[in-house]
Amino acid sequence: MTQAECQQLETLRAQFPDWWFAWQEVEPRWHAQRKGDHATRPAVITDLRATNPNDLALLLLHIPAVEPVADPNR
Repeated sequence: MTQAECQQLETLRAQFPDWWFAWQEVEPRWHAQRKGDHATRPAVITDLRATNPNDLALLLLHIPAVEPVADPNR
């Protein structure tokens, strides 16, 4: 893992605290997994993998649009 990849990993962790992140030596290198909060509420997406950290961040930003909400009038 390069220093740039370490910085990208720390940035992802800071921007998305409800997710666990890892970098792997095999493709797709970037892995995100939802922390335990999905056990107490409906969650559609709990695990993501991407070849690029920017793609992973974009996917995480779009998750609220596809997951069910507690208040359907929201």
